[in-house]
Amino acid sequence: MPGPAPTPTKLKLLAGNPGKERLNRREPQPRGGDLPCPDWLSDFAKAEWRRIVPIMQQCRVFTAADAAPVVAYVVAFDALYRSVTTKGTASPATLAALRQAAAELGLTPASRSRIVVPDSNDGDKAETYFAA
Repeated sequence: MPGPAPTPTKLKLLAGNPGKERLNRREPQPRGGDLPCPDWLSDFAKAEWRRIVPIMQQCRVFTAADAAPVVAYVVAFDALYRSVTTKGTASPATLAALRQAAAELGLTPASRSRIVVPDSNDGDKAETYFAA
């Protein structure tokens, strides 16, 4: 096992970084956005798409290339909802698929702590120098 999931940077900062661990200062920071939802998804999956895509865009972790993994996530989310409402329980496979898709998309606090979003001026040494 790889060990416990990392603590999100914001939580470390709120706690005063008690372990004096290296902090990821480039975790995604929210900004606005909007993308169309595939019309063939179920109504419940569409609702989750409309909820999660703007959040991912705000964090600058969603591009057109991410459509398929987001579809996998919302379809797993829909399967979980249907399973719980019809059977009263969720299948372990559905939970595992949802958890994996959410982590891959940076939709969990632990997975977000591993994402580094570049500054808009990364690589421009002159701009960095004159901004200091």
